[in-house]
Amino acid sequence: MEIRLDYIADLAVEQWRMRRTLTENSNSEGLVALRRVARKYDRFFEKCEVEILDLTGKEYDPGLPIEVVHSEVDAALPPGRAVVSEVLSPVILWRGKVIHHGRAVTTRSSAEAGARDATS
Repeated sequence: MEIRLDYIADLAVEQWRMRRTLTENSNSEGLVALRRVARKYDRFFEKCEVEILDLTGKEYDPGLPIEVVHSEVDAALPPGRAVVSEVLSPVILWRGKVIHHGRAVTTRSSAEAGARDATS
């Protein structure tokens, strides 16, 4: 049996969304069955060599496999720093290769923003 990688990537994105919802609502009633399903998905993806990467809080690098949909300035960040502040869709890897690019919001230092504005 062959399964298309784009189908696996779509399912992995939905698994990430479910995991994030479970984390945000950890005290809600009726989530025991949903947690069990999430664990089964986790095992399935592990056996299929699929990784779901949530880059929230990681140092931003232009070479990351993410589409930056919005960028904010934070004067509290040290000069030259940029971080992935919110992931809208995770990066999906299969056997170490990107099969789905993520989408994210980044936050950068005001010094970096000024340097970019000066070159634009």
